[in-house]
Amino acid sequence: MLFYLCTNICYNNTRWVMNYLITYLIIINIVTFITFGLDKYYAIKNKFRVSESTLFCLCIIGGSFLGYIGMKVFRHKTKKLFFRIGVPLIMIIEGFILFKWIIDLL
Repeated sequence: MLFYLCTNICYNNTRWVMNYLITYLIIINIVTFITFGLDKYYAIKNKFRVSESTLFCLCIIGGSFLGYIGMKVFRHKTKKLFFRIGVPLIMIIEGFILFKWIIDLL
């Protein structure tokens, strides 16, 4: 009985954390994609720009997947070696960490 109770509590907490993690990743990826698009728009209109460090930090904190897609869709920051190599590398590292975490939960 105690084992069942402990297992159930751990399972429910893991599910709760996983739900928040998925929600966070969806939101940060959408924000990153929109930010890449806005920066490209601002670049075309010669307006105030989003700094490269902001774009890169958004990728580091979880938005690398749609950040990479945004680079390709908007053709933005594709000539910068730092972004061409850095964003896919971050995406691979984050994917590995997420995959490892999910496997450890199972």
